[in-house]
Amino acid sequence: MTVERTKSASFPANQRLVMNTIEQILREHGLYRQTSVNRDTSTVTTTITPGFPLLSTKMTVQLRTVADQTFVQVTTRSQWYILGDIFRMYNGYIDQFLHTLDTALASP
Repeated sequence: MTVERTKSASFPANQRLVMNTIEQILREHGLYRQTSVNRDTSTVTTTITPGFPLLSTKMTVQLRTVADQTFVQVTTRSQWYILGDIFRMYNGYIDQFLHTLDTALASP
């Protein structure tokens, strides 16, 4: 069994700026490891490692342009032996990432 969560948000910025900001966030925050960026498919994959490797979580970020905004979809997927999410960790990872992205894009 595995736990999968998905959330999305739109940002009033072009896709290139959003992708560059995502890469910067993943580089600068020690929570993310094994990051892979595929600019052809506008997809970023990384592993969230919250201090205890057995709880590492895969995260995928997919970007697409909608009108004059960039639509960002974030999906987390736990390891196979995780049966539930009673502490809402997986939504929390997504919320934290989207908040960090929003803050970074809003700053001059």
